Amino acid sequence: MKKLLTLTIFLCMGMMSVNAQTFHYDVNNDGDVNINDAVLVVNQILNARPTGEAIDLGLPSGTKWANCNVGAMKPEEHGDYYAWGETEVKESYPQDDYFNDWRINSQIEEFSSCISGTQYDVAHVKWGGNWRMPTEDDIDELIMFCSKERTVINGVEGWSFTGPNGNSIFIPLSGQFIESSVSYLERGGYIWSGTPNTNSSSYSSAITLHLGNSGFEPVKSYRLGYIGLPVRPVMSDYWNEFSLSINSLKMSVGGTIVVDIEKGSGHYSVSVSSDAASVFIQDKSIVLKANAIGSVEVIVTDEKFRKEQKINMTIIDFGLSTANAIDLGLSSGLKWASCNLGATKPEEFGDYYAWGETEKKESYDWSTYIHCDGTAKSCHDLGGDISGTSYDVAHAKWGGTWRMPTNEEMKELIDECKHKWVQVNDVYGIRFTGPNGNSIFLPATGYRNAANLQSQDNQGCYWLGTSLSTYNFFAYSLKISSEVVNTNSMYRYYGLCVRPVTE
Repeated sequence: MKKLLTLTIFLCMGMMSVNAQTFHYDVNNDGDVNINDAVLVVNQILNARPTGEAIDLGLPSGTKWANCNVGAMKPEEHGDYYAWGETEVKESYPQDDYFNDWRINSQIEEFSSCISGTQYDVAHVKWGGNWRMPTEDDIDELIMFCSKERTVINGVEGWSFTGPNGNSIFIPLSGQFIESSVSYLERGGYIWSGTPNTNSSSYSSAITLHLGNSGFEPVKSYRLGYIGLPVRPVMSDYWNEFSLSINSLKMSVGGTIVVDIEKGSGHYSVSVSSDAASVFIQDKSIVLKANAIGSVEVIVTDEKFRKEQKINMTIIDFGLSTANAIDLGLSSGLKWASCNLGATKPEEFGDYYAWGETEKKESYDWSTYIHCDGTAKSCHDLGGDISGTSYDVAHAKWGGTWRMPTNEEMKELIDECKHKWVQVNDVYGIRFTGPNGNSIFLPATGYRNAANLQSQDNQGCYWLGTSLSTYNFFAYSLKISSEVVNTNSMYRYYGLCVRPVTE
């Protein structure tokens, strides 16, 4: 029989491949023609119970819901009943038969988190592939984004859920299997999720989709785990995948780096192996701060998928007393300061300076600009590049090899780094992440014109050491916002912030 089944699948796949240009063979409507479609065809030939069709309801998450329950062949069939976490049907569902009375069973700890997609998920075990039990989040999304209507299909009472794109699924009122009989049939029922009910102190329970009678719309509820309920599978892209943008990095003491969570459930926890680093979760990112020299292992856990990712940190001291020089892995080898001139933290704005001046002022205009005679046309020629000269405020304040970046060096930062508009400690700005995974944060500092600070929190402006050769009264600057990251020119008298660099 096994050989016959294998041969049949092979022939079906061959037919599908040959005729794919003419006929539609995505039997389960999951967006792909693969072995799962062949298995469905074979099951139909053998009159076996197939997997369902994946119905795209247009939900925000992209999750697709099956058109029928596990054990059913049509949407209106009730299908099979299972206790939560069990994968086989039983003749009766008494409390004392549940996992051999799991109150004293050592497996109880394994059910403290979501079982969707695990060996305890009957949808995943029976249907395979990406099929799984819905989670609490999936049920919330179905209820929130679908219109619901009590309806009848082929004489079977149930609820129709219609998604934002107009597609719909039907879930029958299958009641619940308690002890040796099904009660509540055709009057209501429940659908298991894979999420345990951690808010209940009662005998083990899990979240369900409650299909009430005609007087109540479907809501989220919970049932005790030993009760037999139907399961309506779902599937979604990247389910159970968990990955970070960086798994190892080197940074200096005092530096802060943000690591993006590329794939995951949205439910995370973090821990560190020593106090040399501190870590916290911000949106879909892990923020790491280097406190002292050493090696640190950061463990990020996806609580829903029960998977871990490690970040190995090497923290060193560049020996720079004024600021931390961050090596971003740029082609030139240039290092960028961890904060602005006059700031002590990456998110602080720091001080504002006119181009070529080395002291702060109360007001910024042509009349107060020391490198002109009161007008734009009278600007003094300071040379095409003041970086590292006596006109360079970064070099004047910090000394050593610190200086203002040039226009070309800023272009290197933009071209070789990934950049993203983010918020750090309630301050908006751009995070530049270099080829080696290290990053710097430039806050949206705005600029000073006359005595006013303008556009702060919306955009940031930073002086570069390069002046325009065509118009002497302009110099190059970096402009950042949620939409723009580029270099442009500004009047030299404006007060801008400076982010130093060093070799």
